[in-house]
Amino acid sequence: MAADEVARLWDAHVHAPFPLALRDAEIAGIDMVLLDAYTAGCVSSWLSSGGRLDAWRRTAIASCLAELNTVLPLLTDPTQAAYYRRLRDLACCICAESTTANECP
Repeated sequence: MAADEVARLWDAHVHAPFPLALRDAEIAGIDMVLLDAYTAGCVSSWLSSGGRLDAWRRTAIASCLAELNTVLPLLTDPTQAAYYRRLRDLACCICAESTTANECP
């Protein structure tokens, strides 16, 4: 079931425009473009590898999830919040399916 949810969320994400106001933004010391890129890279790898991630990407997605949890409460614009909430949902799905789910917050 997680693979279907990830595929659905991923399709929505790749068709959503990046929030322009966050292009050069840091929130709580977190670069928003890099957070998007790292999370998206892990999701793409997870999808292309049949739902598996190597150790480096498992650590990276857990870190992305922690950062998403930090920035989401600080996003007041609904469009920005929806964009990053979808990334968080993707990261949560992947962490839940990870063989080392205990590494994910």
